Amino acid sequence: MAWCDDDGKRSTQGGGVAFCHKETLNVQVVEPPTPVPRELELIALKIIDGNGKGLLCVGCYRPPWQGSVLLDYLTENLDTMSTASQCDSVVVLGDLNQHMVQEAFNTLLVVYNLHNHVTFPTHRSGSSLDPVVTDLPRHSIQCFPLDFVGTYDHVAVLTRIQFRKPSEESSTRTLWRWEAANWDALRVALRNTDWGEVLRGDVNQQVQRLSELLHALQLSWVPHSNHTNKASDQPWFGPECRAAAEAKYRAWRALKRHPNARTRQRHREATARMTATQVWARDEWKANIRSKLRGSQTVVWLKLPETRRTFAAKMHIPEPDRTPQMLPQIVSEKLISVETSEAEVKVLLRDLDDKKAVGSDSISPRLLRQCAEELACPLAAIFNHSLRSSTWPALWKVSSVVPLHKKTQNRN
Repeated sequence: MAWCDDDGKRSTQGGGVAFCHKETLNVQVVEPPTPVPRELELIALKIIDGNGKGLLCVGCYRPPWQGSVLLDYLTENLDTMSTASQCDSVVVLGDLNQHMVQEAFNTLLVVYNLHNHVTFPTHRSGSSLDPVVTDLPRHSIQCFPLDFVGTYDHVAVLTRIQFRKPSEESSTRTLWRWEAANWDALRVALRNTDWGEVLRGDVNQQVQRLSELLHALQLSWVPHSNHTNKASDQPWFGPECRAAAEAKYRAWRALKRHPNARTRQRHREATARMTATQVWARDEWKANIRSKLRGSQTVVWLKLPETRRTFAAKMHIPEPDRTPQMLPQIVSEKLISVETSEAEVKVLLRDLDDKKAVGSDSISPRLLRQCAEELACPLAAIFNHSLRSSTWPALWKVSSVVPLHKKTQNRN
């Protein structure tokens, strides 16, 4: 099979796929790293932007009779194609008739975290059969329907991709100095709290008020500082690295203003401190990663597409709208009510692992453990209210989940 000729076209029996582009666009034909089944109709190009970044653009046609072989091939090989062509992002587009192989199409999207940006009908029947799926940020791509082309029963889809690099975003996080917390003052504040005023309304309102109160007490009695991370910062680049880099910059400016032996020595010392700090930070970050991996008791040697497919299969729901089956009652007794006590809650709070990270509600397990005596009563009241109303607080449903593959494999 001829993959692509000099004009960027490829023909196969029964059809073909072609790319047309302006001569000013920096484009390279991508050769497939693995053999492509003869019956597949697809072509791949690498589009290079002004910053040298590569975008893998795969154009496809899937005849209605073909089945899922094209989507299965992409699911198996898209990551290899991206890696071999040194592309950071991917766009797959064309006439896929995906409604006939919806499960294979959904698997492709989930495995590579792709999103379909064609949300309008593209066929005379009113169906959307011509997707544009990509892992690019949503703000950088737009799709619009044009008119029908000649006698063809599909509309043309105009896709605009913004290649300009967006302004760098930064995020700020709070660093708590728990070793310097004033626990006595914090406990006094909790003992003087009017819990009747805090625990008003439904269970969601109660949890919201309690979280706001605890966060305010953290801010008042636990020393803290804010650290800003830029999007370009390395994962190990923490506040110590930022302070060392700023100290080096101040020393450099002093050297430029007053070039003498003293400022030159200060600049050398600041440079050495920054280098040592970065080495320390990288080593600490690596040690933390190793500790986490060792704690998971899991060593996995899996290729990235295989890992993605595994998690995609776990997250797939074959019949999301199906009503759950009623289970037969095998006992004569019924559980009328469930309640917990202040003593039970106190025991659980005192057994918390205070080395765990702060949750999405910004409440640290250190605070819960240190103030178990004062918090057992209000938390027990919230738990019992939740059980009686059969409502789990929405704020406690938010979590950060990192999947870990538990099936071990031998490294090949």
